[in-house]
Amino acid sequence: MQEGHLTERKPGYLAFAAHPTLNFMLNRLAWEIDEARLFDIGARVATQVDFVRVVLDEARRAEDDGRHRDAAFLYRGAEFFMAASHPDKEPAYERFMELFYEVTPDARAGRREVKFGSGSLGVIDLPALAEEKDVLLFCTGYDGVIEELCGRALRLRQAGYRVVLYEGPGQGCALRRSGLPMTPDWERPTSTVLDALGVPSCTLLGISLGSFLAARAAAFDSRVRRLVCWGAIHDFAECVKRSMGEKRGGRVLQLVRWGWRRTVNRAVQRGMAADAGANWAVSHGMHVSGRIDPFGYLQWMLDFHLRDVAHQIAQDVLVVSSSDDHLVPRDQLRHLADALVGARSVATRLTTAAEHAAEHCQIGNPDLVVDEILRWMAGLDRRDRLLAGASTGGGPSVTPLGR
Repeated sequence: MQEGHLTERKPGYLAFAAHPTLNFMLNRLAWEIDEARLFDIGARVATQVDFVRVVLDEARRAEDDGRHRDAAFLYRGAEFFMAASHPDKEPAYERFMELFYEVTPDARAGRREVKFGSGSLGVIDLPALAEEKDVLLFCTGYDGVIEELCGRALRLRQAGYRVVLYEGPGQGCALRRSGLPMTPDWERPTSTVLDALGVPSCTLLGISLGSFLAARAAAFDSRVRRLVCWGAIHDFAECVKRSMGEKRGGRVLQLVRWGWRRTVNRAVQRGMAADAGANWAVSHGMHVSGRIDPFGYLQWMLDFHLRDVAHQIAQDVLVVSSSDDHLVPRDQLRHLADALVGARSVATRLTTAAEHAAEHCQIGNPDLVVDEILRWMAGLDRRDRLLAGASTGGGPSVTPLGR
């Protein structure tokens, strides 16, 4: 049986498959599974339907061979592209969960459920592996699961951070077991988790759409003293519009704002019938949002923006974005940074292809972002010590810089 550790690999965004969405998922899996196996899978898949069939077969084969860590993440990869009505979706997710916690003792020890509304939220509370500096609360995004974050959490823990991975409505078990759809008011699940764990202050980190969700929560919860947006989503509608094509997407969203349900549904359903990728994307969005038609999903998505609350974010903020993100428009970084008018400080970082980090979530080199986060937090710690010394009359004097 495999031990519960990450696959060793060098940074890089690899060409496993010709289809960009499938290739992105295979690059996600490459941090857990040997690249040679993924190249073999990539050569056999051209559509989401192919991907589900091939990867599910590979998951079962890996489990039979005793490669339980591989099997766990292959089940997760297959489940990702299954429609909510697919008969294997629930079994694949549950097998992923069983195998993941079997081979990941730290996660198993830290796993707990927190009551929320009519269901519960999954939490993995991972202790610092050095003298504890802070609590880092970490959420995923639109279609992630917290189990995928354990690898990224390891180096943060080694640097002295207790890392609490948590899900909210629309994610992980909250969606699949409790049937809780995603809502934009992320301060509610965040506050619930902080209350349940008795955490008085924390750094809040959100990845992908979690960058919006975490920022939204920070605007309402003063226990969040620092905010990291791993991704730069100021307005989720701009991401969806881009995926539909700027002109067509703009027209469709305007019809949604006008309330033209029948017209929007007809237009989107025609696109879904003609394109398996579009069919999966919209169906998945309806599943996450709990809406019954494309219009409802798009209407729901329009509420995922920071325009009304960004000015309330008073924390130190780090925003990390990538130069060639296929999901998030590059100008979202500027829009988000410009909106943070009340923040204590704002730092931005644009990662590039030269760093193997141009893609969404820097999936070719995520440790680059972890390094950036650690440097940023260490710098703030030094600043705060200096400012504390200045305010009490001890230590060196600090002269504010003029603008």
